[in-house]
Amino acid sequence: MRQEHIQLDLKTAPSASGVDTEPLLHLADRLLQLLASGAPQSESIDTSTFRRSIERFRQGLRAATASGSLSNLTVECLTACEQFQRQAHAHFADRETELIDLIELLRSAVATVSRGSLGYEQQIEASTERLARSARLGDLAMLKRAVQEEVASIKRTTHERHDMEAAAFRRLTDRVEELEGQLGEAQDEESADPLTGIPNRGAFDRALRRRLPEAMAGRTLVLAVLGLDDFSQLNDMHGRMVGDRILLCVSQLLTNGLRPDDRVTRFTGEKFAVVMADISLDQAKARLAMARQRLAPSYDYEVEGKPVQVSFTYSCGITEYADGDSVDTLLRRAVDALGEAQRRGRDRTVTRRTSFLRGLLRRSMGQRA
Repeated sequence: MRQEHIQLDLKTAPSASGVDTEPLLHLADRLLQLLASGAPQSESIDTSTFRRSIERFRQGLRAATASGSLSNLTVECLTACEQFQRQAHAHFADRETELIDLIELLRSAVATVSRGSLGYEQQIEASTERLARSARLGDLAMLKRAVQEEVASIKRTTHERHDMEAAAFRRLTDRVEELEGQLGEAQDEESADPLTGIPNRGAFDRALRRRLPEAMAGRTLVLAVLGLDDFSQLNDMHGRMVGDRILLCVSQLLTNGLRPDDRVTRFTGEKFAVVMADISLDQAKARLAMARQRLAPSYDYEVEGKPVQVSFTYSCGITEYADGDSVDTLLRRAVDALGEAQRRGRDRTVTRRTSFLRGLLRRSMGQRA
């Protein structure tokens, strides 16, 4: 098994003595406050996490200055700001592109309807005029023939208009679906967790809701929720920077160890969620077990030049879609399975299935409805 290493420089440098840092601390605190308050608010931008990070930086300014670790805090703060700036820039660039596309789509729809209506009205008006002239015919047979010809002409015009409108509707519908797909992809890209780079909770919710109709139509759907064991103790013992490295390690382990179509997301805090389609519960369990086997037994990092080892494990709760499940029901079952796994001990997996009788009851109730 390949040994992985976490290399961290946690050495601290003493602060310069005799320097009045109070004005600079006040200025830095004020600038951080302005950054948080001026951050754009949108569902597709994780502004709340950014603001919490800024608040944590503000609270840690004085302590970091006193301990001589201000440089580490500064690097962490600048990294968070740069990540959020890129996220916000991508969001507004995509919104501008989407707006332009929607305006063009609306313009095309209006033009199509306008051209079709004008041509249809002109042809109907011409047929009406010809019918009016036919009324002056003295020969009944000629009148009948003229009326039949104009009725056939009106039918052709109506059918042509119907076909034209149907074709235009198909084109516009295809374009709308294309834009919706691009919007979904943009939302997923914007919903990346700033620490691990994988999709966040918002992207997970959207992915699960998109999969649910497919599961209702008969496609298999498995949901796994994974949680790091005793993560708060790891943070207390080794510090937040090491905790962040552990989260990054698990995210890479899952992303690289599962199928490309398996949706790996950072669910909350130390928890991750995986949405898996076209796979059975037992197959999903085996695949996640193989990913766990690739977890290194320990990781090395440095504190003040001294090597320190840290080891960690994670537990997993797995469930599958059953007839009648809602998103909340499916998610609650997976989270409950994870809770049971962690109550039993570390490094465990618990699968939670819907009972056979419950499934029969749901199907019978659906048939009655």
